[in-house]
Amino acid sequence: MQIGVAHGALGQRVDDQPQPLEAPVVLVFVADPTAWQDSNADIAELASRNGAWNPEFTAMFHSRSEFHSLRERGLLRENAMIAATYVMLAATGLGLSSAPMNGRDPDLVKQAIGIGDRDDLAIAVLVAVGYSDTTPPHPGRRPRNQAVFTEQYTTSRRTPLDFPRTQSPAIRCAGNRKVCG
Repeated sequence: MQIGVAHGALGQRVDDQPQPLEAPVVLVFVADPTAWQDSNADIAELASRNGAWNPEFTAMFHSRSEFHSLRERGLLRENAMIAATYVMLAATGLGLSSAPMNGRDPDLVKQAIGIGDRDDLAIAVLVAVGYSDTTPPHPGRRPRNQAVFTEQYTTSRRTPLDFPRTQSPAIRCAGNRKVCG
């Protein structure tokens, strides 16, 4: 019963998008911009014990240098967005559909999930997850030469083979085997 109420409350807070009302699960990714300031020694200890982190990485983790850099650049929501991306990939791998949602009022979403009084938290993204009853048509993509660039971003939309003449054919063709053979 409470889940239905939460879905309804959440549905009214994302510009009446249908996903929160239709999906069995809506994940709200909340970013805590100050979480990095906590010790988190348990994470480092477990990763070190499991052989996932070497001493150099563990020292970097304890120094918090990555997070200082993210804070300075205003990117502390990035980790929540990365987590949401992996959840969507995992859902697809399990045969589920997922839809990220924006166009929401973050204060209303925070109220719907019970953190309306937490000015220190930020809503990064919402992701609806469930089994789709239809297969929506693919909206299409721009051609690769309009979306993938080498060395520098350009608005000239070079074709894949318009590389500088100083490169060898092997380098020109390394990223485009279909065209180069």
